[in-house]
Amino acid sequence: MIIATAGHVDHGKTSLVRILTGIDTDRLAEEKLRGLSIELGFAYWPLSNGQTVSFIDVPGHQHFIRNMLAGVSAIDAALLVVAADDGLMPQTYQHLAILDLMGVERGFVALTKTDLVTPERLSNVKKMVAKCLFGTTLAHAPIIPTSIPHGEGINKLSAEIEQLSQNTHPRALNGLFRMTIDRAFNVHGTGMVVTGTISSGVVRSGSRLKLIPNGQSVRVRSVHAHNKNIEKGIAGQRVGLNISGLGIKSSQIGLGHWLVASDLYAPTTCLDTSIHLLDTEKKPLEVWTKVHLHIGTAQTTARLGLIDRKRLKPGETSFARLVLDCPMSALYGDRFILQDNSASRILAGGRVINPFAIQNSRLQQQRVNFLESLDCPNSLDALSALLENSPNGIDFASFALARNLDKADITRILSEISIQLISPKNNEIAFKITDWLDHKKLVVKALKDLGKLSTLKQGLTHDGLKRATGYIFSSRTITALVDELVQDGEINFEGQSIQIHSNKQMFSREEQKLSEHIIKSLEMSPLAPPALGTLANNLEVDGKYLLTVLRRMEIKSIIVSVTNDRHFLSKTMQTFTKIILASASNLGGQISLVQFRHLTGLNRNRAIEVLEYFDKIGLTRRNGHSRIIHHCRFKALLLEKD
Repeated sequence: MIIATAGHVDHGKTSLVRILTGIDTDRLAEEKLRGLSIELGFAYWPLSNGQTVSFIDVPGHQHFIRNMLAGVSAIDAALLVVAADDGLMPQTYQHLAILDLMGVERGFVALTKTDLVTPERLSNVKKMVAKCLFGTTLAHAPIIPTSIPHGEGINKLSAEIEQLSQNTHPRALNGLFRMTIDRAFNVHGTGMVVTGTISSGVVRSGSRLKLIPNGQSVRVRSVHAHNKNIEKGIAGQRVGLNISGLGIKSSQIGLGHWLVASDLYAPTTCLDTSIHLLDTEKKPLEVWTKVHLHIGTAQTTARLGLIDRKRLKPGETSFARLVLDCPMSALYGDRFILQDNSASRILAGGRVINPFAIQNSRLQQQRVNFLESLDCPNSLDALSALLENSPNGIDFASFALARNLDKADITRILSEISIQLISPKNNEIAFKITDWLDHKKLVVKALKDLGKLSTLKQGLTHDGLKRATGYIFSSRTITALVDELVQDGEINFEGQSIQIHSNKQMFSREEQKLSEHIIKSLEMSPLAPPALGTLANNLEVDGKYLLTVLRRMEIKSIIVSVTNDRHFLSKTMQTFTKIILASASNLGGQISLVQFRHLTGLNRNRAIEVLEYFDKIGLTRRNGHSRIIHHCRFKALLLEKD
C-alpha cells in the first residue's frame, strides 16, 4: 500500500513519517538547510501483518506543487496533515482539492502539534477540518490528534494505517507495464537507477521497455523494492529499476518521464476528457484557454477545447478536448490536474476518456455520443456501446491500446462479443457482425442498380461506390468491403473498376449436378452433416472444387457455413431459429447448451458450432453458460428467409 502525505508547509508531514518509519525523507542538503521538502521523499514501513506500507512525503510549499502532484499520481491513500496551532492554511485547501480531483477516496487526517494548543482550540480545529472535508472524497476520513514530542495519537494512527492495509486489495496484474518516473540517478558500481510507482503490469529483470516521450529503448538489469533485490515488480508497488540503454544518461531522465512496455509506446498530443471545474473558481473556463496539464509525473501546457458548450462554469463537469504543446503518455481513466496559465492555481481536474483524439474545434453531438459510449470502466460494455453507433466501425487496435488490454484481455473480449475484425492497410477495424453483413448487401445492391446504366458498364471506382451508397461509409470502410466481397467472389475489382460478377449465381452443368448430390448428402443427416473432408471423400470430388461449389450454394442461400468445415442446409438452420424463437419466452430470453440440444436433437459438438455461429452473426450473445436471445434479430432473419 502506498500513502502520500499532504498539507501545508511546516505542519509536520516529514516528522510524522519519520516517527512512523524511522526514515528521514529530507535527503537533500537544501532541504535540511531550508527546513522544508523540495523533492519527493520516500520511506517504507514493514507492518506486523507482513505487509509493507510505502510513504511518499510530498512538498507542502506552493512553489513545489508540481512535485506534490507527482506524488499523488498512483497512491492508495492519503495522510492529510494539519497543524493544530495554524489550522487550515492555503496549501491545505489546495492539497485537499488535488486529492479530491484525483479521486483519492481513502485516507486519514493527522492533527499535529496538539501539545501547543488548548483543548478548546483543538476541538475547534477538528470541527473546521471536518467541515472542510465534507463533500470531498475524504469526507469520512478519521481525524486523529497527534503530538510527536509526547507520542500522543501515534499508536492510534499506526493502528488505523495497519487496518487499512488489511482492507487494501492488490491491484490487478493484467495490462502492459507502465510506470511514472519520479527520480533518476547513478549508483556507483550499478549504473542508472530510476524510481517510480508501477501503474499496471509486471516488470522483471531482462524486460525490454521504452522511455516516453523520447522513445529510447532500455533493458531492465534488476528490480529493487524497499532496499532489496526482488524477482519482479507489480502494479501498485514502488520500485527502483536498474536500467541500461545505448547513450542513456540520468540527466536526460527524470520527473515527467514514463517507462512503458514497447507495445504501449504511443505518445499523444490530443486528449478527449471529462473535466470538472472547481466550484471555488470565480470565472468560467473559456474555449481555447491555455492551461498547465499534469498527468502522472508529466507536465505540459495545453489548450482547452470544449466539445458541447462554449464555456465551463464553476462547479460544472463537461467533455473537453485538450490539445497539448508537447507529446505525453496517457490512457483511458488516467486522472489529471489543470492549473492556470501561470501555474499558480489549481483550476480543475478530470479523467482521460480518449487518449488518441483528433483535433476538431466544432461542436458536435456525434462526438458527445461517442464519448458517452466510450466512458465506461468495463471494456466489453464500452466496445458494445461503441459498435452500436459506429457504421464505419471502430479502430480496435487504438481501443485496445487506450484500455491497456493485453493479449489475454483481447482474447476474452473477442470470445464474448460478436464482431467482425478487418485490417485495411494493416489497421484492425471492428464492426458489429450484423452491420458488416448489411454493409456488404448494400454495396452489392448499389453495384447491381447502377451497373444497369450504360454509362456505368465499366464499373465503379471506390469514390463512385462511396457516392452510390449515400456517403455513409468512409473510404477505409469502402476499401475493406470491396476487398472482402472480391474474396467472397461476389464482385470483380480490376484496375479502378468494381463490378458485380455477371455469372456469380449461375452453376455450370457439372456444378449443378454436384450441388444436387451435396443437398442429398446433407438431407440424409441434417443434424450431423459431414465435415468438408468427409463430404469430399463421400462424393469423390476434389476438396477445392467442392469448396467453390459450396460457396456458390451459400450465396444462393441453399446452405449455411456454420464453420469453415461444417455446412448445414438453410432449411435446417431455419428450423433451429424457429425453435429458439418459439421457446425464448418460456426460457426467460436465454437458452443454455443443454436446453438447445434437447430442443434440436443435436449432439454436443454440433450444438456448440451452431450456437457459436448464432453468436457470430449477433442473434445470440454468450452470457456465462447461457446465451441471451435477440428476439428482434431472429424475427428479422426469419422474415428475410421466408
